[in-house]
Amino acid sequence: MKIRAICGALNNRACKPKEAKTACASGLKTNSKTNICAKAKSGITPLPLKTARSCPVITSGLPLQAKSNKRSGSSVKQKQKPRLSVAERRALKNKQKRSLKNRPSKWVHLPGAALDIGVGARGNIWTLGKDGVAQNFSSGKKWVPTKAKGIRIDAGKQGTACLVGDSGSPRCYAKGRWKTLPGKATDIGVGINSHVWVIGADRRGCDHSIHQWQGGKWKKVSGGAVRIDVDPAGNAWVVNSANQIFRYSDNEWTQVNGQARDIGIGANGTVWIVGMDYAPYEYKRKSWVRTPGKSQLRTISVQHKGRPAGTDGDGRIYRR
Repeated sequence: MKIRAICGALNNRACKPKEAKTACASGLKTNSKTNICAKAKSGITPLPLKTARSCPVITSGLPLQAKSNKRSGSSVKQKQKPRLSVAERRALKNKQKRSLKNRPSKWVHLPGAALDIGVGARGNIWTLGKDGVAQNFSSGKKWVPTKAKGIRIDAGKQGTACLVGDSGSPRCYAKGRWKTLPGKATDIGVGINSHVWVIGADRRGCDHSIHQWQGGKWKKVSGGAVRIDVDPAGNAWVVNSANQIFRYSDNEWTQVNGQARDIGIGANGTVWIVGMDYAPYEYKRKSWVRTPGKSQLRTISVQHKGRPAGTDGDGRIYRR
């Protein structure tokens, strides 16, 4: 399963001067002399706006404070102790066993091709085929198409999924049928407890508005983003147009270190991203740990036990 409060909160993001009011539309005020947005309701301290003609596209770089657990080559010499005790040998053996879990062979290539993927509870895997048709991986054996088409999809508890239709309408699947929700969206995230958030269609500078489904209607939340997913507590995590990562809690946004292109969250709270180098990273102890085996993903979602699934640039489908 899968903010920038303003345009000016970016390190590498520039805005036109005339966009300042738009960029600060989520409860911010603009100083016309310095072109700096004041502190947002979200609690994020913005940076000065600069002048540019278009929204930037960041094409390189790794998540900040990223740690790689990729196995080093045999040519690297490591310091060895003359002797290891029984306890030390046992600990080393256990460490080697754990490292096997990160071998490339643990990534399984599923049949078919997809534009996006959403996974939720055990065995609840959904994709949008190359033609946009929503399909479920029935019993882990074959893809079963439905009568809905979309551009983004996510899955929740067993037998449920939500998507952004090809016309922009949010739709959710339960008990064998699709239900259309009001409004328009560009991305959607579903929590394991059926909490639904969307990235709206209306622009906020280089981003789009954020909304939470609450009481049968959409509740607008401050800020803007381009990608979203929902944790088990029902709170959203987002990626904005500058590839910055934010999480929502207690009615405010908190920035998480690093940069991402897509984000997914499992039912156990495990968070994964597609990094700036298109590799998968897991959030561990406030750092992003790169997982070897898949170096090129475009979308990512997370299974119920915290294992990722994703699609690459050619539409191939993988899961761990």
